[in-house]
Amino acid sequence: MIVTIIMILTDWLMVGVTKLVYSCKVAYRQGMLFGVHVPEKASELPEVKTMIEKYQSWMKAFYRWHFAIGTVICFLGMWYMSIFVIAWTVWMTAFFIGVMGKVWQTHRHMYELKMQKGWYEATSEEEQVTSAVDTKTAARTAQMAVPMICHALPLIVLCGPLVIPGLWHAMAINSESWIIFVCCLLVCGCLLGVALFYDKMGNKIYSEHSDINFQVNCLEKRMTSVGFLASSICNSLAFWPIAGTLLSGKWMDWSWLGLYALFESAAGIVMIVLFFIIRRRKEALLKQDTAPMYIDDDYYWRNGWYSNPDDRRLFIQDRYSSMNYTVNLGRTAGKVITGITYGLLIVMMAVFCLWLLKIDFTPVRMQVTDNTVAITSGYSNISFDRDEIEDMQLLDALPDDNFYKVNGSADGKQYLGKFKGKEAGKCQMYVTLDVTPILEIKMPEYTVFINSQEEGKAEKWYQELKQ
Repeated sequence: MIVTIIMILTDWLMVGVTKLVYSCKVAYRQGMLFGVHVPEKASELPEVKTMIEKYQSWMKAFYRWHFAIGTVICFLGMWYMSIFVIAWTVWMTAFFIGVMGKVWQTHRHMYELKMQKGWYEATSEEEQVTSAVDTKTAARTAQMAVPMICHALPLIVLCGPLVIPGLWHAMAINSESWIIFVCCLLVCGCLLGVALFYDKMGNKIYSEHSDINFQVNCLEKRMTSVGFLASSICNSLAFWPIAGTLLSGKWMDWSWLGLYALFESAAGIVMIVLFFIIRRRKEALLKQDTAPMYIDDDYYWRNGWYSNPDDRRLFIQDRYSSMNYTVNLGRTAGKVITGITYGLLIVMMAVFCLWLLKIDFTPVRMQVTDNTVAITSGYSNISFDRDEIEDMQLLDALPDDNFYKVNGSADGKQYLGKFKGKEAGKCQMYVTLDVTPILEIKMPEYTVFINSQEEGKAEKWYQELKQ
């Protein structure tokens, strides 16, 4: 149920943010409409108004349908997780293909209209300008981002709990807590890398006035760098509740985990809020500009993506969202990076979905020989000597204990893999919930809980082990 709620909120956030970002394409901003440089009067033409109305109508219906479908799909997680993930992946793929496909389609129609109307008529190759540099602005904005040394602060915050007496011992007992620590550390490193990338990106020219260019680029660099730092700090603070639950002896207590989720969510919310603050302030600054500079490189964006083989830059500021960067597909490196990225993504998602199908639909089996016992399932397999068995019994239900997953699957239908109970200690679970009886096998290092959806199977295993 918790996974279902989290995924519903994730879907709502994803649809909402996407709508807010791409709905602004219908407004005339920075000399562009639908990402194409056109005169301001173009937005008043009947054919353009019709284009805008069709775009808004289609997008409104599209977002409503996907909002509803995405919500319904999340409830599949209460049935089979594998079916849910496959359906959700298909939904998400269709959602982004639909959004970007419509944006690119409308962009191409606007570009074709621009060519038909002769707006911004082409100049000779010698006179054509597709980029510009403001050296004065570049020199002044070089130090406007938050210094990279400040990213040592999130690292200090993250490692702070490690000096608390008793935490190292608690983490040694609950070794899975190190996974959370390492993940937080990796996120800090990724945010540092992205912040460094943004810091090294060149300035964008908006005006013939250097002061306007300075103010806008300063705004973007400073607030973006602050956002990355704030997100990194929130991510580091998320480890403190984990330390709290370890020290309190209530590992995986939901109140502590709620705080962990709150801090991790704040890390993402910070960037979303800053995006809209930057956009609003940027628009206010550009409205004051009396000499805007519109660099007409629409030809290289004519298909909806950037493709300029003569541009040495590999990463280009995205035309549809100034907070994003896209790859120059006119360069071989751009094509290779894009192909590898999408290829790996497709392969990884396919493997992940097949793995989940294996977990959900591979039956649990136990093979008993004279000396050994082997248990196989869709997630993990174990084997042990019969001499290791200290005790075993058939239970009507799992013990009344606080079991939590260490490494395995727990989706409301079954428990598979490594678990730990407050009273039972380390466990190996092969249990389909709401199916009885459950065979409990106690051994020196851990306890095995196993049952089968096949009627009488658990009793048969029990009799085989007693022989």
